[in-house]
Parts: sequence; structure tokens; C-alpha cells
Amino acid sequence: DLCSKYNEQADYYLEWLKEHDIERKPAKVYTPPQYKVNELSEVVVKYFNSRGISKATLEKAGVKSIKNKYGDYAVFQFFEGDKLVMNKIRLAREPKVVNGKKEMKEWKEPGGKHVLWNMNNINLCEPLVLTEGMIDALSLIEAGCENVVSIPSGTLDMTWIENCYEWIQKVGEWVLYLDNDEAGEKLSKELSLKFKSYKT
Repeated sequence: DLCSKYNEQADYYLEWLKEHDIERKPAKVYTPPQYKVNELSEVVVKYFNSRGISKATLEKAGVKSIKNKYGDYAVFQFFEGDKLVMNKIRLAREPKVVNGKKEMKEWKEPGGKHVLWNMNNINLCEPLVLTEGMIDALSLIEAGCENVVSIPSGTLDMTWIENCYEWIQKVGEWVLYLDNDEAGEKLSKELSLKFKSYKT
């Protein structure tokens, strides 16, 4: 029960699987990002400027852009080491209502690997700030707090913990900078337990 609670597998269970020649589920296969992205467009820069985030901060964080017939979009690229493993796209304006439905504000390129955003720019010897979203992380970078990462996909998706397990072990100190709402408080409690168990 404890292993289940902390998303772990007990050694005796792994040994039992080996003894009974039962294979664990195969590792998930991820699709490398295919979207062709561009350098920052003026539309994307202007959108983030309106939110207090400068072009210099966007460039420092590696934000890119993409454009189609519907408009300009910001592209957040997720790296695992030097390898690009996921793109997340964000509308560079307020969503419109089309045919009675509100446009999606953000979405991920299909098949990507869920890891923390901005991992490739982190100093593991310093305290690491974790936010719920890339805009929060960019705002902290703008304010001078550059050692910051963001979860990839909302508070209910915890797949990034397994995907970043070895990297997480190298973090000496976490600072959880999460939303002051029910979802943020729940995530804070859950991560405090999980990170503590990883450090023991």
C-alpha cells in the first residue's frame, strides 16, 4: 500500500516477477516532435510583453513561435539533456469563441514525452523552483529567479515524475511555487510526500 501511495515498487515484488518470469509492461515509446518552429514572431513577443515578460526572457528560456492561418502561437520546447522530447503550443492572444466553443489555449504536440520544462537550463547545485505553468516560470525568470522549471501538463498529470526520476534525485532542494487554490494545495502535499520519499 505504501509503495502504491508513493508510486514505487517494492524490491520483493520485482524479485517475484523475475522468479515467475513475468515481464513488466514495456517502456512507452515516444514520438520525436515534428512541428517546424520558428524564431520568435513580433506577435508572440507583443503578447508576452503585455503580460510583463520581455523578449530577452523569452529568448533566454528558448521560447519559439509557429504560425498558421488561425494566427501566431508560442512554442515551449521540452528537453531531456540535449534532446528535444516535446513541444507545447500556446495561443498568443486571448481565446475566441468559435461555433459556441472556446478555443484551446494550450495543447501538446502528440506523442511527446512529459518532462519538466526548462530542465536544460538548470543549476542542480542551487534550490530549484517548481511552478504549475510556463507563464509562471517565465515571470520568475523575468524577476531574476532563473533556476525554475514547470510541470508539463496540469496538476493531475504526474507522469513527469517517473520520466524525470533520475534527474529528480539530483535536486538538492525544491521550492514549490504553486497556485493558491485547491489543486495547487493538493499538488503541494503530494509532491512534498513524493520528493521526501525519493530523498530517503
